[in-house]
Amino acid sequence: MKKFLFEVMPIHARLKGIIVAETDEAGRFGWLQKKSGISRNTWQTWWDKDDAPPSGKMIEAAGRLWPHYAFWLATGITDSEYGHTFPKTLPNSTTWPEDGVARAASAKEYLAHCVMMQDKMAGTSSAYDNQKEWERDWERLDALSWDREISIYSNRVIFESYENRIRAQSAKVNPWMPDEGDGIHPDS
Repeated sequence: MKKFLFEVMPIHARLKGIIVAETDEAGRFGWLQKKSGISRNTWQTWWDKDDAPPSGKMIEAAGRLWPHYAFWLATGITDSEYGHTFPKTLPNSTTWPEDGVARAASAKEYLAHCVMMQDKMAGTSSAYDNQKEWERDWERLDALSWDREISIYSNRVIFESYENRIRAQSAKVNPWMPDEGDGIHPDS
């Protein structure tokens, strides 16, 4: 078996990569304090220590701020088909096994909507004022879920079609012309 030199990007580097990609350098720690409830001094102290692991609260805050990066942040692995990606400002070598490009176009919005609803239900942000607001958010979540599933299914069909054509080409068969045995006839 061929051996590969492979190193998983450590969690402190993954979190710093997300923060660099998603925040402005000026006012970064104040913004993080406002959004996470973790003091700017705590963020700054952690940031300045090169190899210090982030606290659980920092990881949780980042996962809730950027849920489309949460899986990659925790594991170093992407699941692009379902929208679990990594910041595009980082080189592709920081992810495995995929290229990190989200296949489900609406996944980012879907995940953010889930976090927003969870915050409202838990009362950590403005709570639901009435049943109508609750129903409207559930309808939106349902629509986003369907959009995501349709996107995933469509991409699977497209990739399968390309994969079949590539296989046919490698078998020296013209994939664009129907074969007599496949039931497809140019006249039909």
